[in-house]
This record gives sequence, structure tokens and C-alpha cells, in this order.
Amino acid sequence: MGFPLALLGPLRAMPAKQRTRLCRRTVRRFSRLATLAVMILIVTGVYATLLHVPSVEGLLGTSYGYALLIKLGLAAFLFAGGGTNLVLEGRGPFGRIVGTELILAICVLVATGFLTTLPPADAEQQTVEDGGGPAASASLSP
Repeated sequence: MGFPLALLGPLRAMPAKQRTRLCRRTVRRFSRLATLAVMILIVTGVYATLLHVPSVEGLLGTSYGYALLIKLGLAAFLFAGGGTNLVLEGRGPFGRIVGTELILAICVLVATGFLTTLPPADAEQQTVEDGGGPAASASLSP
């Protein structure tokens, strides 16, 4: 992240026409890699969701499900920003969109970290179905 921030000064010093041409070329090149990465993220995310969230009730009725929905919503906005930059090819409000994408990416990472602290929805549902806690037994011997 530091390298792109270090480039902001020289980019602003460039003539506008040259800067626009550079942004268009960079966005086109980066978009190929980003599109492949997004497809891989979607496939692995669907697989992980099927492993950890066995039902719609698990998605809508557990804290893990709620956190996952928040993460998915943030990721959808992040992908929409990337798609907007791809369509505009670096023209228009490029800097604002990239800044918004950066903030959304940080929020997605925070949501992912929060998900790692929660029990998966399938484990949480089993605990509720079993009575809310571990089973206890007692025995008396003479």
C-alpha cells in the first residue's frame, strides 16, 4: 500500500493528458488480474459458505450468518467500485473511487477477522439444538 501512495506526488505533477493515459493503461492491465482474483474469491467463498452454513436458517439466524452477510455486502460494494473503474478506464472520479475501494477493502478485512472469532453456523446451530450447552452427567457410587 505504501508504494501506490508514494506515487501520488509524481502522478499529480504529470500533465493531465499523460496522467489519464497512464491511468487507463494501468486500469486495463490490473483489471485482468483483478477479474481472475474476484472469480477465484467467489468460487472459494461459495464453497466455504456451503461448508460452514448448512441452511438458510444458519445464515439468517446465527451471529456467524449475520457477520457473513455484512462481509458479503461490503464485498459487493467493493466489486462494484472495481467494476466502475474498469468501465471508466481510469477517467472520471478515479481517485475517489479508489479511495472508497480502499476503505471498503479494509472493512472487508475487519469483517473477515470478526468471522474468525465466531463459531461457524453449523456448530452454533448444533449447540442450540442440543439444549444450549455441553451435556452434563452425574453419577453416585456407594
